[in-house]
Amino acid sequence: MSLSLSLINRSLSREANQRGRGFRFEQWWMREEECGSVILNSWSLSNFDGSATSFMSGLTNCAKDLVDWIR
Repeated sequence: MSLSLSLINRSLSREANQRGRGFRFEQWWMREEECGSVILNSWSLSNFDGSATSFMSGLTNCAKDLVDWIR
């Protein structure tokens, strides 16, 4: 899980730096019961086919779902 979250952070940070803000996963989110559900739901809706492209797409979507959840 931490590798995935690290990759999410790196991927979104690169994109966000162009816009002036970045994704930051907060450790305390893992103590929230809903966080795991958001992550599982996000990945279950992804079209992961084993490729690096679909993996990064899934990570990006997961990060966006987490940001929407926390707001």
